[in-house]
Amino acid sequence: MDNPGTEYMFEAEAEVKIDGTGEIKIPSGGDTPSEDTAIPSVALTVTAPTIGATPATTATTTTTGVVANPAVTWDPADSTFAKNQAYKASVTLSADSGYKFTDSTTATINGKNCYCNT
Repeated sequence: MDNPGTEYMFEAEAEVKIDGTGEIKIPSGGDTPSEDTAIPSVALTVTAPTIGATPATTATTTTTGVVANPAVTWDPADSTFAKNQAYKASVTLSADSGYKFTDSTTATINGKNCYCNT
C-alpha cells in the first residue's frame, strides 16, 4: 500500500553498442542491420515504504525485454523507513539483448505513472 506523499522516480539506462573501432558498422552486400525491439512501457513493482521496514533493493517486472530484478535506490538512503519522511525510489533498468528503451518509453511503479530519465 502506498503512503501519502511518497514520490517515485524511474530511471532507464539505454546502451548503444559500437564495435571495437568506435564505429557503427553497416553490413555490406545489401544486408540491413536488424533493429532492436522498442520497449513501449515498463510496469514495475517496488515494496512501498512502511515505518520501521528495511527499504527494498530490487524491483520486479514482467515486462518483456527488461532485465529482471532491477536495482532500487532510495532518497534519503535510510537503513529503515522513518515516520513523517517522504522517500523517492529510483529504479535503474537495463534492456535485454535485442530490445531498447526509446524517448517515448513510459513506466509505472506500483501502478502509478513515474518520471522516465533515459
